[in-house]
Amino acid sequence: MSQFDHTPSLHDEGFSLSFSQQRLWLFEQLNPSSQAYHLGGLIWFNGELDVSLLEQAINELLSGHDVFRTHLVEGEAGVKQQIRDYQWLALPLQDVTSEADAMAAARQHAKQIWRKPYDLNQGPLTRVKCFKVGPQQYGLLLACHHMVMDAWSLQLVMKYLVQSQTGKNKPWRSKQNYQEFVAAQASYLKSAAAEEDLAELARLLPRQLPELGLPRLSQENRDSYPANQFEARLSKQLDQQLNAAGKAMNCSKFALLSLSLQLALAHHSGTDCAAITVPSLNRNAKTRRALGFFVNNILSSTEFDWSQSFAHHLTQNQAQFKAALKLQHVPLEQAKQALSKVAFNFRSHGDGNQIQDDSLSVAFEEFEVAETPFEMVLDVISGEQVSLRWVYANSLFSDDTMKRFHQQFLTLLGHICQAPEQPLHQILVLLGKKSPGLIPVNTDYSAAELFSDLVDQQAAQRPEAIALVHGKRRV
Repeated sequence: MSQFDHTPSLHDEGFSLSFSQQRLWLFEQLNPSSQAYHLGGLIWFNGELDVSLLEQAINELLSGHDVFRTHLVEGEAGVKQQIRDYQWLALPLQDVTSEADAMAAARQHAKQIWRKPYDLNQGPLTRVKCFKVGPQQYGLLLACHHMVMDAWSLQLVMKYLVQSQTGKNKPWRSKQNYQEFVAAQASYLKSAAAEEDLAELARLLPRQLPELGLPRLSQENRDSYPANQFEARLSKQLDQQLNAAGKAMNCSKFALLSLSLQLALAHHSGTDCAAITVPSLNRNAKTRRALGFFVNNILSSTEFDWSQSFAHHLTQNQAQFKAALKLQHVPLEQAKQALSKVAFNFRSHGDGNQIQDDSLSVAFEEFEVAETPFEMVLDVISGEQVSLRWVYANSLFSDDTMKRFHQQFLTLLGHICQAPEQPLHQILVLLGKKSPGLIPVNTDYSAAELFSDLVDQQAAQRPEAIALVHGKRRV
C-alpha cells in the first residue's frame, strides 16, 4: 500500500500552467533541444542496497505525486497539464561491472539519458535508471525537467529514496498539491491584493540593469548559452574569516556573499549599481513538502555610495531583500521586469541525502551544467567549508577571464571580512594596486597601505618632484 495521500486530478481536461511554467514552456518552444532546464544526477549507494525497496519507493512516488505523470497538451484553450494514470514501473537495472571502469561507464550512460531532450507533449518528464557497478555498489540516475520539479522538490525526492533503505520513511503529506497551487495563484492574480503587491514590487525593482563588464569573446545575446564551470573551495582561513564577519555584522553568509558579488560586478562594470537574480523557494507552510515547480526569482540590487562602507550597504541591502522576499509569490513576469544576466544561488548541497552506517553509505553526484540561461552564475555550496561554483557562458567569457574574476572576488571578500567599516573607495584603490588575479588570496590587509598614503609619503620625501603631467602642465 502506498504511504502517500493521493489527490486525484482536479479536471479531467487538464489544468493551467503556473506563471513559471508558462515562461519555461515559451523557452522550450524557442529552444526545443536545450538542456538548460535539465535537473538531476547520480545517487551512489555503497553497501547493502535493497533494490526491491528502491523500486517500491519509486513507485510510491509515481502513484502518490501527479508531477511524475504530468505532460502538456496544446489545445484551443491554450497549454494545459494532464495527468496520466499510474502504472507500476519496473526499475531499469543495467549491470556494467564488466567494464574496465564501471563507475565511469555508468556515469557516461546516465549522462546520455540526462542530456536527451524531453518531449513536453508526450512525457514522461522524469527519468530513473539503476546501474550496478560492483558487488555492493550501485548508481541511481534521477533526472527531471524543471517544468515539473524544482531543486527543492528534487531534494525531497532524493531524501525519500535514500531513506527507503532505512525503513524510516514516514507518510508524506502536503497541505497543498501543485494543481491547487496553480489554481490559487491564478485566483490571487485577479485580486486587489495582487495589484497592491505589483505596485510595491515595481517600487523595489532597479531602474536599470547594467551590463556585465568583463572582457567578452563576443557580443551575442541568446536565450541560453553553452556553459563551462569550475568549483573552488574557500581556504580554511577565508572560511573562518567569513564566519567571523557574519557574526560581527549579524548577517548570514548568503547576505555577505551576495552583496560582495554585487560589489565586484559594479567595480568591473564601472557603474554605481549592480543587480543579481536570486532564485527563491516561493513556498509556505502549505507547499513546503509539495513537489512541483514553485521557485520564483527575486532581483537583488544595490546602488553604491563609494564613500560609505560595506557594512552600511549591507544593512540597506538586507532590508531591500527582506521586502522583496515578502513578495516572492508575485511572478516577476507580471512586473514586466527583465532578469539580471548574473544569478546567485546559495544552497546546502545534498543536505539530508547522506547515510553513513555499517551497512550502507550514500552520496549524490550532480551533473555538470552543460547550458545556462544566464551569462554567469555563482553557486555557493555551504557545508563544512564553503565552495564557490562558477557557471558561465563559454561563448562570452574565457576560462582565464573567469578564473581572474574568481581570484579578485576572493581578494575582495578577504578585505571585506577584515575591514567591513572601511569606505568602499579605499577598498577599490587597494584592489587596483595589482592586476586582477595577481593579488594573493587571503592577504592580510591590516598592514596594507593605500595608494593615496604612498603618494603623501613620496611628497614628504621629495616635495620638488613632479607628481602629475597633463599636456604642458606639471604638478
